[in-house]
Amino acid sequence: MEELLKRLRLEIVGDFRQYLSKIEQTGDGSWEVVLTERADAFAGTMECPVDREEVRVEDAVLCPTCYTPYHVDCAKILASRSEKCWKCDRFDRFDLLVRGK
Repeated sequence: MEELLKRLRLEIVGDFRQYLSKIEQTGDGSWEVVLTERADAFAGTMECPVDREEVRVEDAVLCPTCYTPYHVDCAKILASRSEKCWKCDRFDRFDLLVRGK
């Protein structure tokens, strides 16, 4: 197990890097991940980039690349037009996210 922990890799991607203050191993061998105070802003109000309205977490469809929240109806519009994520411009399969919704 100890050998496995030595090879542990933590990857912070997308816009979340800005919330990471420190990653370090403590004296007892555990890991400490410290987030900056700006991380509180992520837990606040989420806005759909399509209609600029607030999106509740339980009603959101998230871009799997950058985690931008969209209303289901807005994501359906993007899917029908085969558009990419309005924030990261990388994800273009909204049809997979809204299928059956």
